[in-house]
Amino acid sequence: MGLKELFIKEEPQQEQNTAPVTPKEVAPTTDNIMPVSVPPVVQGATPANSGIVDEETVRKLWDMIIQKNLPGPDYLEFKNNMAGLVEITPDENMQMKGAFNVIKRSYPEFSKDIIMNSIDTYVTIINEEKEKGLKELDAIRQKNVGDKLETIANKKSSAEEILRQIDDLKKRYESLNSEIVKLEGEVATATNDIKVKENTFINSVQRVIDTLNADKAKVSSLNLA
Repeated sequence: MGLKELFIKEEPQQEQNTAPVTPKEVAPTTDNIMPVSVPPVVQGATPANSGIVDEETVRKLWDMIIQKNLPGPDYLEFKNNMAGLVEITPDENMQMKGAFNVIKRSYPEFSKDIIMNSIDTYVTIINEEKEKGLKELDAIRQKNVGDKLETIANKKSSAEEILRQIDDLKKRYESLNSEIVKLEGEVATATNDIKVKENTFINSVQRVIDTLNADKAKVSSLNLA
């Protein structure tokens, strides 16, 4: 199929009797839907947020979207068709118009609203997954940090009581203090590790949402039938 056929709707000529060829439909895949390159670090990183993106998490989120593909052609089929036009034209707007026209030929009811509404649905799906993921991280934080913080507080209370004890309890106090130092080191390590994982997860989710919203904005600006 030539470039002209993809992007230009020509009026049928009366002398032409051959029927148009229906493009072969290919199910959307994660490799086609995902951005070609996922930067490992998002812009706007701060000391509190490393900005790291986990590409494996991004891929799993796209896999989940594809598994929940809505009936009929929508954003996913549109994005999948765009991937097939990358080698034909590097211009993303041309890819979008071409992908739209390809689907429109087989599904006359296909429209820009269908694409945009399906993007909204997939954003909702990803946000639901985000909430589930954050709840799981909170449970891990409570297990690996919260319980130890409570243990530290209890030991500190015991240490202060021991200080008021006679000299023969001094060794007990020093032993407990050593345990506190060890626990605080473990908490510091665990807190940092979990925070990195949390930030990475949030950034990975945001990467998918940003791509969805960016594509929605691009589709919105197109002059499509």
